[in-house]
Amino acid sequence: MKNKPQQKHKSVQCANCQHPTKGNFCSNCGQSTKDMHQSFWHIIVAFIGEALSFDGKFYHTLKLLLLRPWVLTQDFMKGKRVCYTPPFRMYLFATFFAFLLLSFYLSAKEKATNNVTIENAVRIDTISNGSQFDIAMKKATQFANREPQLFADTILKKASQALFVLLPLFALLLVLFYYKQKRYFLEHLLLSLNFHTFIFMIVIAYIVISFITFRYFQTYTVYLFLLIPIQMFRTLKNYYNQSVGTTIKKFIFLFVLYGILLFGTFLLTFGLLLYNFW
Repeated sequence: MKNKPQQKHKSVQCANCQHPTKGNFCSNCGQSTKDMHQSFWHIIVAFIGEALSFDGKFYHTLKLLLLRPWVLTQDFMKGKRVCYTPPFRMYLFATFFAFLLLSFYLSAKEKATNNVTIENAVRIDTISNGSQFDIAMKKATQFANREPQLFADTILKKASQALFVLLPLFALLLVLFYYKQKRYFLEHLLLSLNFHTFIFMIVIAYIVISFITFRYFQTYTVYLFLLIPIQMFRTLKNYYNQSVGTTIKKFIFLFVLYGILLFGTFLLTFGLLLYNFW
């Protein structure tokens, strides 16, 4: 049986430290030797390829994320990281496609008639009566009535920014509830990251099913969101390894506090939206 010839890497000079190197990374500073002078679409395809990790990392990570997300954090803290897609990359992947699909979903229901910007839409009518808040509300209402699709896209953009704040806040709640276990903050943050990635995966599944199924079945897709509290309980029970009774108590308080944080995030989204019309 013939051995496959080894691939020869051309010797290049590192753009960062000017050190002669071979392979995909510089042996001196570790920077990638990949040439970024490429077309936009080539970079996008490469990014998606890296995100999906065609060697199977993505699918292996996705399987655990949906079935046993706490294992991802356990393995990460044990140093087993090469076989998984990085957690933050999975989060970015999930949020990007969730909001992209959500935008398409909303546009399918209500298509915009004109391609205008928020600033142009606000200038349609001059409103001067009332407080600054009332004026902003009236402008936002006008914009929503005249350009519903652009208004929805604006809300999604602001929501993605506000939801990012939930990651460390939920991790801080985990710190408070499990401070006696003296775990690193990174562990709680990874659990928060994987949990919110799971939420966006549920959103993606909901939108996809709503697109491809009949209306009769669409009424039942909302039950997918019941998997979110179930997954939270399973993660708390299996990762922190406490009794069922203790986990139930902490889960109830944690879920209520998380709901308050989520409501605060919606208020933040609303505030960021009104800021455009201030």
